[in-house]
Amino acid sequence: MYTQADARWLADSIMDLYAVTRPEELGAATIGVMHGRFRASVTGCEEPTYDFSAYSCYGVRSELALPPEPHRYIHDHPIWPVFAAGRRPAVAQITRLMPRSSYERTDHFNGLGRPLGVRDHIMVMAHSDTRCLYCSMYRDRAFTPAESNILGLLQPHIRAVWLRVRPPRQPAPHRMSVQLSPSLRLQAVAPDQYSILRCYFPDWHDKVVLPGPLGIWVRRLVSSLRRPDPSNFFVTHVAEAYRGKLYAHLVPETDGFRIEFFEVPAEPDFSLLRAHGLTARECEVLHWLAQGKRSAEIATIISASPRTVDKHAERLRLKLAATSRSAVVAAARARLRVAI
Repeated sequence: MYTQADARWLADSIMDLYAVTRPEELGAATIGVMHGRFRASVTGCEEPTYDFSAYSCYGVRSELALPPEPHRYIHDHPIWPVFAAGRRPAVAQITRLMPRSSYERTDHFNGLGRPLGVRDHIMVMAHSDTRCLYCSMYRDRAFTPAESNILGLLQPHIRAVWLRVRPPRQPAPHRMSVQLSPSLRLQAVAPDQYSILRCYFPDWHDKVVLPGPLGIWVRRLVSSLRRPDPSNFFVTHVAEAYRGKLYAHLVPETDGFRIEFFEVPAEPDFSLLRAHGLTARECEVLHWLAQGKRSAEIATIISASPRTVDKHAERLRLKLAATSRSAVVAAARARLRVAI
């Protein structure tokens, strides 16, 4: 059962959250709306990957002295088995994740919870494909079901603001390989490989002969194999284009050679898109269309309605003379030659 005070707090908190415009403001905003209202001992805003290979902290507020290096005790936090099972809860409460007796045997409790006199711990979480944002509160008494429920009402707004202000996800590096005959001629270049290589070597058209700079590099390395010290053979060739950087490594094989390519995509450059007549909002929509997002998802990310997103997408289609959304993305990459 919610009171008028709960409704006022929720409305004020949502307004404070949507005032956030930069990632560095997110921690202060979430901690500010949660810490005093729930009288927490410690409140933090953190963003780890699901395997904890990367971690960042937006901010912590504590009424008590924290133990040194508190992140050392996160490795057996009760939430990790939940993530490992593929579940992505919006609100998670320690007392509901595992029995108290089991929690008291973890390093998380003995290194962090016990020194702080913690009786309960609750997290409001937002999720993306590889990362999660969790706003944690520790305190010396249990969180009630009503408190958990009202935090559940706040969660969609925390997630929307986080997705709007967090830096765009860097596309994953792309790997591919092509075979060379003993005479250094290309063998069976796939259409997608050809289109990628053409971006880095625009003057190349013959699918049998190596692109000019790449051919010079390969011949130099092959000739170095005949020398007593072939150390130069391990030199990597690097090509740059609007797509990013393409690294090439030559690998000898029994019946010729193989070139291993590793492409690191460029980060989106909205300023170049603006130079082609697109508005800032259209640039945002175009970027998220390129990530495969639907109108409803983009609307949540940029804090707009799905109808507004559809209007931006339609304007993009007209400006780029495209027939569909996928064609809009392809046209932006091919004609404007800008990373999105």
